[in-house]
Amino acid sequence: EGLALMTFDWAVNSGGSKPAKCIQKFVSAKQDGVIGPKTLGLVAEKNSQEIIEYMYDSRQKYFESLIVNNLSDWKPFGIQLWWHVVIFMFYWCSC
Repeated sequence: EGLALMTFDWAVNSGGSKPAKCIQKFVSAKQDGVIGPKTLGLVAEKNSQEIIEYMYDSRQKYFESLIVNNLSDWKPFGIQLWWHVVIFMFYWCSC
């Protein structure tokens, strides 16, 4: 499923609690960074495409904050590379 893939990719590249807290915020669950039965139950009640879109927006904002605060750290990797990763994952997960 696209939501699982989006969550996995963000967790691998930025740490597991960030996507978990993002999902929890969207579904109005306690934002503890742990996806448990309560969070999964609330996720099941929502449209997964809407969660993916919310995660995409949140992930972009997260990367923007990293770039603004640590621009020199991003130069070796290329800022455009990370934008392309985020955009690619959004479209792939939305199929």
